[in-house]
Amino acid sequence: MKKEKITLLIATTSEDKIEGIRNAFLQYFPKEEFEIKIYSGKAESGVPDQPFGNDTYQGAYNRINNIRNKYERTLKEQGISIDYYVSCEAGIDDTNKVIIDGKVSTIYASEQVICIYSEKQDTYSFGKSSSWTIPEKEIEEIKKTNLDQYLRARGCTGLQDVGDGKNNSRAISVMEGTISAIASSFFIKRCERVKQEYEKTE
Repeated sequence: MKKEKITLLIATTSEDKIEGIRNAFLQYFPKEEFEIKIYSGKAESGVPDQPFGNDTYQGAYNRINNIRNKYERTLKEQGISIDYYVSCEAGIDDTNKVIIDGKVSTIYASEQVICIYSEKQDTYSFGKSSSWTIPEKEIEEIKKTNLDQYLRARGCTGLQDVGDGKNNSRAISVMEGTISAIASSFFIKRCERVKQEYEKTE
């Protein structure tokens, strides 16, 4: 059986992130039926080095458009068409509030946000990984650089050291976020199909 080809352009050169994105797409496009070709390159986020809140989503979106502008023409000249553009942005969610001991506190959570642009659908979808919380007292120190540098200064070489286990690696976090973004893309496609079917019956 001839395999259908799926081509990705990923806005990163990080091997961990590329691995996570590849593994996520294999969940929906199994290698027995699909051949996934990956191209990758760097793209600017246009947001602070350590994004917080909405900046994380904006950064992921910006990377998509920047990598399209940077490589789309060159790839087309080579006869290469891209099915999905994918980007990821590591950020800290600071939008959640909770009352603790009568005082409003912000819950800071580290997460990976994924943005996928579908060339065929001309739509953007977003997803995010599971997250882990950061003590509020550490945030000002993190803001001076970013979370990665903060962790490395304390002897942590990656997210796996924070959770003390391989299941907390960056590749897995990116995979989780990408699976969520692909599911969102399929949801958009399904809603459009339902709408078209409904309009035909009117």
